Amino acid sequence: MRSNPPVELADLLRDPARVAEIPPEAIPGILGDVEWLRAALWARMLTARNNGQRETPEGPLEPKSQERQDKGRASAANSLLSVDAVATQLACKPSTVRKWISRRRLPVVKVGRLVRVRPADLETLIARGVRRARAD
Repeated sequence: MRSNPPVELADLLRDPARVAEIPPEAIPGILGDVEWLRAALWARMLTARNNGQRETPEGPLEPKSQERQDKGRASAANSLLSVDAVATQLACKPSTVRKWISRRRLPVVKVGRLVRVRPADLETLIARGVRRARAD
């Protein structure tokens, strides 16, 4: 009797109906791969936004015009994220973000009394949290 090859993440992306073929003990590994991919995609999206590049599923579009880039630099403070914005983006409580800040896990920029987070620092925090699933 011939056994079916194991179902991998790429197989599920091509044919989601194959979920029924996954043995229960293989599910945590696949979920780990999905979470790793999700974090990598978020990091990539944040990087693309910060480098003046616009992305499409087919690849990068032309860079923004010089005028638009200059305008973006002039409003660099607008690209800083508030604690609430970071919490919303990570689907956590603002108190969790403030705890990370006080423990120096998340660097901040202080503008007067305001506390802001650079998108690149948020990206780094996300990337540091990525863990690959163990192969059982």
